[in-house]
Amino acid sequence: MSALEQSMREIMKSAVEEANAPLLQKIDGLERQIKSLLSQMTIKQAAEYLKVTEQSIRNWSERNEDENPFPIHHAGGDPRFIRAEIDQWSKVEAERRLNKRREQK
Repeated sequence: MSALEQSMREIMKSAVEEANAPLLQKIDGLERQIKSLLSQMTIKQAAEYLKVTEQSIRNWSERNEDENPFPIHHAGGDPRFIRAEIDQWSKVEAERRLNKRREQK
């Protein structure tokens, strides 16, 4: 390969890397968001995330199926909670409480 060809390859490689940099940054940010949503939390972390007590988490987790129980998993006997499931639960819970208030009126 001649020196000219080598220089042209290096220039093209640099241009491609420069053009792809914003896309690679966006992909990296999305990967971090996905990891965050799928990360498991302890009961303490879940309580802190929702700004409630650990006892509230325990109480919600023990609800019957028709009462929108808090999503819980177990890892080696310890309860674990997934942020994306907590976010979804919160939306359903807000709607459930609103409907309950409407029914009481």
